[in-house]
Amino acid sequence: DQMIRWMSKEPKNEECFVAIPSEIVINNVVARNNIVNIDFAVGYEKLDKSKDVICRAAIVKTLLQIQGIDYVEFSIGGKTMMDADGTPIGSLTEDSFVFKELPMKE
Repeated sequence: DQMIRWMSKEPKNEECFVAIPSEIVINNVVARNNIVNIDFAVGYEKLDKSKDVICRAAIVKTLLQIQGIDYVEFSIGGKTMMDADGTPIGSLTEDSFVFKELPMKE
């Protein structure tokens, strides 16, 4: 939970950006066995898609550095997060995000 709050803080370096935008509300963080589930508030669906990918990638890549955590799952308002096709996103690993370059540039 502390790591999630840390990723919500504004960075000190102007070239960096916050991993979890201020408009995002996290309802709950639960770790069971080797899986962490992050439940976002319903407003998460309104997040710009490029920020969505960066946010989830930052969370997954950060939490998987904790020994014993192998997967991260996301839900919105207690319901499994779906992709654009309506397919459940499921358990994510570091390999779930492969960027040649960051999808969000400002």
